[in-house]
Amino acid sequence: MVEINWIDWIERFQTLIAGALALFAAIWTVRTLSHQISQAEQRHQDLIRRKFNAARAVLPLVLSRLCGYAESSILYAAKERDAVKEREPISNNCEITEETPAFPDDIIPLLKDIIEYADDKIAESTRGLVLKIQTQRSGLTSLPKTLESQFLSGETITTYISAFDQAIFNAAHLCVHASNFFDYARHRKDEAPSLPTKDEVQKKLFWLGIEESKFPEVYGCVSRHYDKPA
Repeated sequence: MVEINWIDWIERFQTLIAGALALFAAIWTVRTLSHQISQAEQRHQDLIRRKFNAARAVLPLVLSRLCGYAESSILYAAKERDAVKEREPISNNCEITEETPAFPDDIIPLLKDIIEYADDKIAESTRGLVLKIQTQRSGLTSLPKTLESQFLSGETITTYISAFDQAIFNAAHLCVHASNFFDYARHRKDEAPSLPTKDEVQKKLFWLGIEESKFPEVYGCVSRHYDKPA
């Protein structure tokens, strides 16, 4: 039986042995790192899922507050519009005395969470809602506070009143837009909410007492928005 001199053998193949050990160590390191990366990714996905579920859980409350704000904005703009029209013949300044409805600013971070953690279609729908909020708030807060009727012609007064008409339409459109999110928020469906239709906006206006016979210009805003050429 031939005896093996292990010391000579190791010395002879030490380069090969070192290379094999290095390769084994590299493979082990890669597998360990891959496992750690996989665990970190899983924890990250779990965190995203929990944040999304939390945001969706409170979304009905957010939408309720947003709809309440939008309805208050409609009634505010309609009341001030009527008051201004009644005071048109007066030569003194006409001043809006009521406070503009306060927007619930704390809902924005919750909508931001939906945009950040929901799928692309829901995120895009929520971005559209936020954009509509911006449009509505800008129009409402920029309504003129006084009407100096002694310096305004009839045409200018009509233009002045039209700002209130547009504010009423914007608020109604926002209210319907938010309402259409409720089925998704309450887990009744997972598809992206539909955009407000002309019929839905008109029904919301009528339900709040904004009838076409009394506010034809507001319904004109609705028609111009939906009937404009594509």
